Formats: sequence, C-alpha cells, structure tokens
Amino acid sequence: MDSGDRNGPKTGCRGQKWGRGGGNRRSNIRKEYEKLEKEQGLKEELERMWKVKAKVVETLGAMIPKLGKWFQQIPGTTSELSVKKRSGLRTDQKLVLNTNKTKELIVDYKRNRLDIQPLLINGDQVEKVASFKFLGPTLKEDLTWGPHIAALAKRAQQRLYCPRLLRKQQLNEKLLVTFYRCTIESTLTYCTSVWFANCTVADRTALQRVNVIAQKIIGCPLPSLEELYSSRCLKKVQNILKDPSHPGNPFFKYYHLTDGTG
Repeated sequence: MDSGDRNGPKTGCRGQKWGRGGGNRRSNIRKEYEKLEKEQGLKEELERMWKVKAKVVETLGAMIPKLGKWFQQIPGTTSELSVKKRSGLRTDQKLVLNTNKTKELIVDYKRNRLDIQPLLINGDQVEKVASFKFLGPTLKEDLTWGPHIAALAKRAQQRLYCPRLLRKQQLNEKLLVTFYRCTIESTLTYCTSVWFANCTVADRTALQRVNVIAQKIIGCPLPSLEELYSSRCLKKVQNILKDPSHPGNPFFKYYHLTDGTG
C-alpha cells in the first residue's frame, strides 16, 4: 500500500500498528500501577497498626518474632527497650515487676540461633522458657500447639465421666446436650480461633475423638470442631466489620461475607 494513502492503517517506527492494542496496553499498565499503589497503602497501614496494637503484658517478658530487616526498621520493638519502658512505668506507679512470675519466651525460626543476652529487671535475671501457659493456651517457642492440644484432650476425656453417669440416670437428651456444651465443648473450643488453624491433623483427630465419644453417650449428632471454628471466626469478623474503630477493620471491609445459606 502506498505510504501516502491517508486511509490506510497507520504504523509506528517499527511497523507496529496503532489501534486497539495500544489502548489495552495502557489499561494494563494503569491496572498494574493501581495494584502497586494499593499494596503500598496496605504496607503503610500495617506499619501504623503494629505501633498501635503494642500491648503491655506483665507476665510475659518478651515474645518477639524474627521478621527480618523490615521488622527491625520499626522502632521500639526490641525486648530490652520494652522491659526498660515497662519497668520505668511500674516504678512511677509505685509498682514492682515480680521477676519470679515473669518469663522470657523467644520465638525464633532460625536454624542457627543467636546467643541472646539474658534480660534483667532491677538486677534480677528473667527466666528463659521454651513454653508458657498464658491466659489458658500454652505458647511454645516454635508456635506449635502440641502441648496445648494434649492438655485439652486429657481434660475433656476426664469430663466425659459425668455425661455417662447422667445418661444412666435417664436424663433427657436436651439437658445432656446443654451439659456437654457447658463443660466439654467450652473446654475444647476455648481460643479456638487462635490455635485450630495451625494444629496438625493428629491434634485435630485427638480432639474430634472426644466429640465422637460424646455423641455416642448422648445419642444425638453434635457439631464438629471444624464447624465450631468456622462459626467463631465468622462471628469475629462480623464484629470487626461492625466496629469502624477496630484496627483490623480496613483489612475486612472489602470482603463479602455470607452465612453459608446462599
């Protein structure tokens, strides 16, 4: 075709046609730019929330994850500064930290761990432990839940003796279910939104075994632990969405939640 023909398709310096393809490329570039801009905003929001959600815990000396160089850039996250700040706060309020009740738990996934200097509070060394029971759950240095699951299963199996006695006394099914939910299910599902997703298949089987035995004793089906975990998490997220002041609200406001019926 003659290059002087104005009605013919236009070409660039390399012979590429200018048409709809250029618009699509510009649209893709714009989408990539918006995606990067959104990720940068989430990172800034996470850094801001990390500072806001710093919680002072008296009975736990330090539980600091090793998140690399990005974590080290955030000021005020070292155990020494945290302990010094807490000690000074307690001194101003005429309170003293009890070193015998304070434990140091270090979460570290490195194969070759560094030799960390012991923590000192008013000249007394804080005991360093591999696991610690805090507000019910047992925290471990590698963030596994084996000891916690074993303790839960043992405690729940011991409480199965009471439903057996009540069943022999011809107690009706409704009261047996109520007793199970108050004494056994509440034990199995305490803080379940924290540990259930990270426990192993063997741990879940051990807990579900207690649930199966209780079903045989009562004589009616009971909700599984996985169903209870899903309902608890859904309820927690719904409560966060209802509270605009919650620090986690920005992370869930773009998600559409359903109750499983539609």
